[in-house]
This record gives sequence, C-alpha cells and structure tokens, in this order.
Amino acid sequence: MNDPKRQEIKDRIAASQARNQSREYAAAQAPSSKASDQQADHSEDGFAGFVKDHPITTVAGALAIGVLVAGLFPSARKAARKGGARASALGAVGAQAVLGALQHGLEAGQEVARTGGEKLDDLGDSISDTTRSVKREARYAASLSRDTARISARDTGKSLSRLLERLLK
Repeated sequence: MNDPKRQEIKDRIAASQARNQSREYAAAQAPSSKASDQQADHSEDGFAGFVKDHPITTVAGALAIGVLVAGLFPSARKAARKGGARASALGAVGAQAVLGALQHGLEAGQEVARTGGEKLDDLGDSISDTTRSVKREARYAASLSRDTARISARDTGKSLSRLLERLLK
C-alpha cells in the first residue's frame, strides 16, 4: 500500500473518531431527550417485534378488542357498526403486519436458498477439481510403479544372464 493511500485511511479514521466524540458530547448534554427517544424506540421495537413473532395472536387480539368495544356501547346497531368498523380496521392493520412479516420471511428464505445454491455449486466444483487431481496423481503413481517394475525386471534379467554366463564358462 502506498503512502498517500495509507495517509487517506488514517485521515478517515481520525475524522470518524472526531464525529463519535462529538456525538458522545451531544448525548451527554441532553440526557432527558435521549431517554425519551430510547423509550419510544424500545416501544416501537417491542410492538413490531411482537407482531413479527406472533402474527396470528396479533390479528386475534385486534379482532377481540373490536368485539369488546362493540359490546360496550348501549345502542347495539350503531355501536356494533362502529365497533365492527374499528375491528375491521384493526384487523386490516394486523393483516398488513402479518403480510409484511410473511413477505420478509419469504424474501429471507429466497436469499438463503440462493446463497445455499451458490455454496453447493462451489462445493461441487471443489470436489470435481479434487477428484481430477487425485485421479491424475494416481495415474502418475501407477506409471511410475510400472516403470520401476520394468526397470527392476530388466536389471534382474541382465544380472541373471551375466551370472549364468560366468557359471557356464
């Protein structure tokens, strides 16, 4: 890595550290607003997390609340219509939350399937390459063994013929 590139990276790191320090200072100056923001974030995350984890329970709860609200009003028809409208609105909100969670799950599943397919392809390629390499090495070892055996047989034959010639002389 060359020196200008290294200096650029060092400058970026220094700038990010300065930003973090200024954020920490600002957070220390306004603790009450930060606490209310965290509480609001926590309540949103809690509700959204509950809806994602329990979509059927959320829809059933919304319908039950709508029915209860409809039953509380003395004038049955008008109150029932209002309660039914509220229940259906709450049901629609619950259904949208369920559909959003299911869609998110489907997208995540498709991503996992795509990634798994790619890894399986890579694994297949790796196995194929390794198999070819082992096959090539086995052929070489067999060829080397054949050559060694042939040379040994030739040398042994020569030695025996020389020995026989000396014995017969």
